[in-house]
Amino acid sequence: MYRVQTVPPKGSGFDMRVPLCKAWRGLRAEELKKITEFTDMEFVHHAGFIGGAWSLESAIKMAELSLKEFADNKVEK
Repeated sequence: MYRVQTVPPKGSGFDMRVPLCKAWRGLRAEELKKITEFTDMEFVHHAGFIGGAWSLESAIKMAELSLKEFADNKVEK
């Protein structure tokens, strides 16, 4: 499994620079298949700091979509 994990703003801690997509948080494989294009996404932690997929391509896409969602929401504020 490939994992996508956030990084803290600086040093260590539990804050995140960019969390994983809000709609995915707390969901597992079958639930995620219903709401995403991914067929191999396995989980996203409810806080959005880590998630996993069975292919590298899906893990990269998870990161890209999360970055886009974060950027889009930042512009809207």
